[in-house]
Amino acid sequence: MLQKMYTLPHWIAVIRLFGYQTHAMDKAREQIKPIADEFGKEPVADACEVLVEIVPGKEPVARLKSHVKRMAFQILGSESPTTANAPIVPAPISQTEREPSPIRKKKSRKQAPQSAAPPTELNAEPDGHSAIMQQYREAKEKHPDMILLFRIGDFYEVFGNDAETCHKVLGLTLTTRNQTHTMAGFPHHQLETYLHKLLKEGLRVAVCDQVDTTMKSVRREITRVVTPGSIVEKPVKQPRHFVLKEFEEWMN
Repeated sequence: MLQKMYTLPHWIAVIRLFGYQTHAMDKAREQIKPIADEFGKEPVADACEVLVEIVPGKEPVARLKSHVKRMAFQILGSESPTTANAPIVPAPISQTEREPSPIRKKKSRKQAPQSAAPPTELNAEPDGHSAIMQQYREAKEKHPDMILLFRIGDFYEVFGNDAETCHKVLGLTLTTRNQTHTMAGFPHHQLETYLHKLLKEGLRVAVCDQVDTTMKSVRREITRVVTPGSIVEKPVKQPRHFVLKEFEEWMN
């Protein structure tokens, strides 16, 4: 299941569509229709059956299953308090819950560390942005005129205007990160395919990879900078002096 979540494009599209939100059934059907038109009704229906749960009620709603949201954190990022799903029917609060006893308080303090926090790169910063977005902004500032392919886990992600461009050129599905950043992405093993398409459109590309992974954080650096002139369709035999001259001009 985890492999499908991070490799099948229609599974990824469904996960990004729902994210941490709860949607009314009518709205969910309307929003999922473009995905079904793109990838086919049956594959998308099968994906929804595995990923999405329907909460019955006077007005039924749809949302990702809780274990799916936990497994898809590399796609969705961390869940912010403002976007967390509120319970459909609030449970009544008993008197003991309103006024917890000293024993209950002590127990809650012991249990607090058990709820594991997300990786450091996904924790929110004081300004509301995550550490991972801070890394992205720093890399983007070094190559502002290029499409920045930013590695997050098993995916390369693009944000903002780059995402809009890749949506038009590559046909990637647009989503949002914490309802603030427009984004799109593709599995890392498809890098060369999409990179070639971007270069064929005359776009310059910078690739930012994960170069150091620890338990607390991930360090990323620009590892490749490619331009349309770097495309080689097929090997061409040329005199050595001609190749050296061309290389010297390119270096200058």
